Amino acid sequence: MNQLLKQEAVRRMKKLNLMDEVIEDFKERDLLYKSESFGILSWLNEEEIERVKKFEEQYASGDALVFHIITQFSDEGLLYTYLYVSRDDSTPYYKDMFDENLKTNVVFTYLDAGDTDYTSEHGTEYIEPSIGGLRIPYVACIEDYKRLTKFNETEKE
Repeated sequence: MNQLLKQEAVRRMKKLNLMDEVIEDFKERDLLYKSESFGILSWLNEEEIERVKKFEEQYASGDALVFHIITQFSDEGLLYTYLYVSRDDSTPYYKDMFDENLKTNVVFTYLDAGDTDYTSEHGTEYIEPSIGGLRIPYVACIEDYKRLTKFNETEKE
């Protein structure tokens, strides 16, 4: 594992106010946690670990490191939001950009649409610390839904 990426991931985890145990487990044991409903923390299952490995290998020729996952339920199924760092993210420019965006609780992420009909994609997400983990506030989910619904309606016309 690239140590520069890991150092930057740990720095971001601290800035995101993840629980100390989550940060230590990642730092010392390479153990990933996910935040489920309302920020409840749990470990990844085998299928989720494989999904993360696949993303890390495919993205940036293996120069990506996922440091936390937020899961969300949709009417289609389970969605995975990956918080990660890549080779470029360890430069001063991207560190400053992350810190600046975090002031408004916005982070750059990758949405793994899992087995749903949604498209997996890179983007930004509004997040909040919650009970040691992270959550995507319901309001943000409603706004995404409205945006997607409006897009789908205009696409049909």
